[in-house]
Amino acid sequence: MSSKHDEIGKRIKKRRIDAGLSLSQLAVDAEVSKSYLSRLESEEGEMRPSGKTLYRIAGALGTTMSDLLEREVLVDEPIDLPPSLAKFAAKRNLTPREKKMLAQINFRGRHPETVDDWEFLWTAIQRSVPARRPRSTRSRKAAEK
Repeated sequence: MSSKHDEIGKRIKKRRIDAGLSLSQLAVDAEVSKSYLSRLESEEGEMRPSGKTLYRIAGALGTTMSDLLEREVLVDEPIDLPPSLAKFAAKRNLTPREKKMLAQINFRGRHPETVDDWEFLWTAIQRSVPARRPRSTRSRKAAEK
């Protein structure tokens, strides 16, 4: 029988694969051991990551703790999404963090107006920002050992 804790591991693994990250890359970015992350994803036992660890994993995956837990953890100010962004976000299954980032973008006080405009902007962002960036030299050296 699976518990809510088991589901966290499944969601972490799905997000990691969707982001195109290896287990090693995520471990370095989240500053956790690869073996811990592997056990968490494979649901060995009743692993319960601390809030701090879950926060680092979520940040490295570009998502939120709420998304990984599938429940609201911290109440953020509601984001007013333009209708075209809401449609685009649903189409692309964007995380709350991604929606918030896009909702804050404007040029001369205006947002993109169509779903296609949001798609163009999203593609440009993805092309211009590396998929992952190392946290620190110390973390990279630790992961290489």
